[in-house]
Amino acid sequence: MKSYIKILQFSFILFFFIAACEDDSATGIDEDDLDKLIGTWNVSEYSETFKDQNYTVNIQKGTDNDKKSIVIYNFFNLGNSHTINATISGQKITIKKQEIDKNIVEGEGNIASSYKNIDFEYTVDFGYGAENVTAHYTNRPIAKTKEEEVALK
Repeated sequence: MKSYIKILQFSFILFFFIAACEDDSATGIDEDDLDKLIGTWNVSEYSETFKDQNYTVNIQKGTDNDKKSIVIYNFFNLGNSHTINATISGQKITIKKQEIDKNIVEGEGNIASSYKNIDFEYTVDFGYGAENVTAHYTNRPIAKTKEEEVALK
């Protein structure tokens, strides 16, 4: 009977130890990788309504402090005053259903392992049905000198 109780106690302790462990890879990304997403990105986007569009967005850290959220400015080329919030889990970005300039947006993107590209698929509902949109984001290099800045323009 004593060995049964010890096994039960050990199993109970082991269960709580395993349950307390959290998979960090599914809860955002590390600070250095998050910093690679911050900045200006070139966007090549396609939607049935607007066809091919090319523009830039700005990605900034979100308001939570757990390295899981970002804010994208000028999403869907609606202007810098319009933003969407997204969450990060590993190499995946999720845009939960939200309203931006009277449009309902939701979807997801995949971050390349180099952190230089993001491929998005999302829907935009203008009020008369959702439209599928695809977008390819390319991270713009940061100029270190005036000459590089001119060359990048």
